[in-house]
Amino acid sequence: MILLENRGLLIAIEGIDGSGKSTQATQLSRLLEGAGFVTEVTREPTAGQYGLELRRSARAGRLPRERELELFMLDRREHVEACIEPALQRGEIVITDRYYFSTVAYQGARGFEHTQLLRDNEAIAPKPDLLCVIDLPVQLAVERIEQGRRETRTAFEQTAMLTTCRDIFLGLAETTPCGVVIDGEQSPELITQRIAMALLEGPLSSHLGRLGEADREAVVSALLR
Repeated sequence: MILLENRGLLIAIEGIDGSGKSTQATQLSRLLEGAGFVTEVTREPTAGQYGLELRRSARAGRLPRERELELFMLDRREHVEACIEPALQRGEIVITDRYYFSTVAYQGARGFEHTQLLRDNEAIAPKPDLLCVIDLPVQLAVERIEQGRRETRTAFEQTAMLTTCRDIFLGLAETTPCGVVIDGEQSPELITQRIAMALLEGPLSSHLGRLGEADREAVVSALLR
């Protein structure tokens, strides 16, 4: 079992609805745990009181934008305090399916200023060590959403909204130092490998340097198999 020294790593998996974020969070966790790391997989909105209210509103009718943003911020603060920060303190690798970049994208699409949203969120939430934006053409994302569910698309999943959000996500990946864009049209296995490679080349590299040569080679082999 490998716990990272001093502090764990935070990986944010982002992208528009239908891009395969949940699949990647699960597959990446399995890959990392197979290599010996301890992971914590989580998501936003959470299953807490604020997150549940947001999920209900997505189907019942979106809340006024000020109230919706307030709930996202309350949910995130609670998420950080109860889940993310404790796991990082334990030296675990935290993988979150959506993070504050989704708030910047989806609330930015509702008219809030992107830079201010980013500042407000980074005041209450730790920056990720790796931001992975899984990019997918909007029409393909819509097809996936419709194929995977019987119910009508939610207010967050309409084509115009997704188009604006995709543009914002790509801009965030470009301006965030730890950001990478991954082609979401690849197979899920290739996407997972691309994320693993980004980890090895980025935030995980310094931690691996503390391992013995045999252990380091074993970890790299397990992640790139």
